[in-house]
Amino acid sequence: MTIAIVSCPGLGDGLISLALANNFYINKKEVVLFHSGSFSELQPFFPYVSIRKFPSHLEEIFSYEKIFVFYDFSHPFIKTLILEGKKQFLEKIWVINASFSSRKGKQPYYEDAKFEPHLSMVQNMELFCSRILHLPKVTKEVFWKFPEDRAIQKNPKKVILHASGAKVEKRWPIEKFLLLYRLLESMGFAPLFVFSEKEKEEWNFLLKEKVAVRFFPTCEELAKEVSSAGYMIGNDSGVGHLASCFGLPTVSIFCHKRKSLLWRPGFCRGEVVYPSPGIPNISCFRLRDIFWKRFISVSKVLRAFKKLTS
Repeated sequence: MTIAIVSCPGLGDGLISLALANNFYINKKEVVLFHSGSFSELQPFFPYVSIRKFPSHLEEIFSYEKIFVFYDFSHPFIKTLILEGKKQFLEKIWVINASFSSRKGKQPYYEDAKFEPHLSMVQNMELFCSRILHLPKVTKEVFWKFPEDRAIQKNPKKVILHASGAKVEKRWPIEKFLLLYRLLESMGFAPLFVFSEKEKEEWNFLLKEKVAVRFFPTCEELAKEVSSAGYMIGNDSGVGHLASCFGLPTVSIFCHKRKSLLWRPGFCRGEVVYPSPGIPNISCFRLRDIFWKRFISVSKVLRAFKKLTS
């Protein structure tokens, strides 16, 4: 049986899609994962699944016997694929729409996957494979293999710091990251800020702060660096999922609790930090949503990190 998985854009989305692909792999199915970004650069780490760019025509996707599409109506290709697929190939297409809303079951195509908002995406993938697809073998792991021509030197004291993120409103202040950096150094750790080469102009100012910073031209180079570390602390972003995939304990910073339950890195143990639910967030004011960065202190993030190291 040939299976197509169509991922949403983003590094974290691609890795979560891999969790689904891996379940098909251990059940001896042939899987192709389609992704619109640079995720295919990670192909050397995941030889059991073919990772490809989105095709030019929908017909290529529709030629597969089973199709699994992650919901994203803001992406024209995915939106058209879902609408046409549900119209023409209802019996072989599943739409995976995850939502952290308290109104469970109200999102479009909920019945296809029946995601649980209190479980992580990785846990939901495992549940989907057992409860809906009835696969004989299920796992939440993603099998990865370091390219043979690359020697990995593990440094358990290295802490990956990711202060960036696709959406500025999801970023914890860089001033707090810098203070966290100094505190980690004083504790004997070796923190390192990581960014993509495309972000160099935005984050180049950190070089003047006398901190360790690296900019990576490809996802593969970033993955090599992350896999060599001992821990990761960062915003709600794909780098957290990458670190978790490689077995690094993670601390992830979120703007609110419900989102953290669903979107936290879930491949291995980790901690999430978010503003206290007790802070008023009624519709007229939304204090927690607007000022969430103020309500997450450096000491709060550091306490979460110490839980991982104890």
